[in-house]
Amino acid sequence: MGAAPSISSPCQCHSGENEVEDVEAIEALPSVTLPGKTTNTPKKEIIEVLGLESFEETTRVTEAAEDPENWGVNSKIRRSLLLERKLHSDTEIMRGISLMHTLRNFGVLWRASPLDMKDEQRLELWNRTRKVNEFDVFLSHTWHTRGLWKFLSLSLQLSWLQILLWWLLAMVLFELLFFVDILPPLAKPWKVSYVHQNYAAEIDWHIWGSSLAPAVSVMCFLITPYMPCMRDKHCFLDVASINQSDETLKERGIYGLGGFLKASKELRIMWSPPYLSRLWCIFEVAAYRMANPNGKISVRPLFVEITVLASWTGVLLTNAFLNLTMAFTTIGATFGIFTLIIAMVPCLFIFHSLRKNFLSKQQLFGDIQNFDLDAVECRVDFDKKFVHAAIAEWYGGAAAFTEHVRGPLREELMKDHLARIPLGYCLIIITPLLGTGLSSSVSLLKAGVPMNITLSYFIGVVLGIDTCWLLLMIQLALYICERFARPCRPGVACLAFVETFIMFIVFSTVATCGAFLAFIAIARGVVGSSVWCLITACILWLVNGGCAQLEKLRHHLA
Repeated sequence: MGAAPSISSPCQCHSGENEVEDVEAIEALPSVTLPGKTTNTPKKEIIEVLGLESFEETTRVTEAAEDPENWGVNSKIRRSLLLERKLHSDTEIMRGISLMHTLRNFGVLWRASPLDMKDEQRLELWNRTRKVNEFDVFLSHTWHTRGLWKFLSLSLQLSWLQILLWWLLAMVLFELLFFVDILPPLAKPWKVSYVHQNYAAEIDWHIWGSSLAPAVSVMCFLITPYMPCMRDKHCFLDVASINQSDETLKERGIYGLGGFLKASKELRIMWSPPYLSRLWCIFEVAAYRMANPNGKISVRPLFVEITVLASWTGVLLTNAFLNLTMAFTTIGATFGIFTLIIAMVPCLFIFHSLRKNFLSKQQLFGDIQNFDLDAVECRVDFDKKFVHAAIAEWYGGAAAFTEHVRGPLREELMKDHLARIPLGYCLIIITPLLGTGLSSSVSLLKAGVPMNITLSYFIGVVLGIDTCWLLLMIQLALYICERFARPCRPGVACLAFVETFIMFIVFSTVATCGAFLAFIAIARGVVGSSVWCLITACILWLVNGGCAQLEKLRHHLA
């Protein structure tokens, strides 16, 4: 949860006046078993972590601390049993909040810092939660990262399938209404010319589906948290699940994180650059794997969804330019290619932002590979001792835990294709341009164009260009931005943008050449369109795991 002072800083819950000043005097003390415990804990560790003046005080303090009513009486009582009860589930204060509710009102719960809230607002957050026996998901994040990025990331994670479904339904509806003449043509005539098939005509064209369906998908993204049909989850979100208005309950919640993690089905790490530098975030990772050996840990880097949303925005702008041009100019044979080149200009700036986003991906892999527990930050000395004592007990020490993060944990995360752009996200990016191809196919069909020409266009353009080729180009753009994410001279903004411009020109050239080849193939009829579509589909399959599958097949046959 990232140790923001407003949420989890125990410095607001206790002072340092009871810290042990002379730890060396008790180094020779043997290990003992605390009341009700079965494992031995060194006296030195208990005294040092709990801030007691002598070990003889532990029995009285730990017995008193068993009763939560005593927590507000004495700071030593409030901090007792922490060492032995790191994974204790404090069911009395286990509160969850609807994941959908956290995203309503444009994610105000994520964007507003509790430091800026009034006491009434903090209490309202607690009242919005409900008592639960377990959490569907524990949201692990740091408040050192802007809440807007977390809101956008979670929103896309929850709505991507609905975006695709509503876009498809909107396209079917608008195309059907145009086909039956309920909606009139809304563009200049389209000059269709197939020289090799001796066909030329001027047909009605429209932009209803290609313009309004993307708007529907954007609206779906915004209103998904309010949809009653969505399957909701009860999550642990520190700002709401930990009482922010009552200091006693707040302290119980902070030091009861281990128990909350134990009762969670999934630990979802909302990774951002500061994440692995926050000690409480590290505690959550360590405690969850210890409490749930078979539990699900999912790493959701924020830059993945931000990258997709930035790319989607660029394609939406490109599509809007295309539709405006189609509505007010006569569409000629070469219209598609050259207009597309002009329309891609907004993507240049999106291209530049993608390079910056992929720097975060490089940092993610570097942070895991070079993780060092001793370098993790914590402002409160008591918290640092508490977390280090827990990790030492669970993993055998800081060095052992460091190796665990760099080794087994890293391998576990890599199995989930960490930081890859899912296919569903890529489909969202291409939907605006795919809609234009579908609208054109419906226009051809409605105008009575020969079926071989209509079928050739659908296979070559809709399936070949707008689906397979665009997906390939998206992956090419992402590869270029990732491969050359780091500027040659960091800090020189103008030079970095020039580098982006050169990369964008290379990318645009490849994309345009592919489109030219596609239209040459489409002009040859159904056979040419089918060959083009098959080639692009095979390349798309190869770059998305096909090569690995062929390698496995080769080893199996050998």
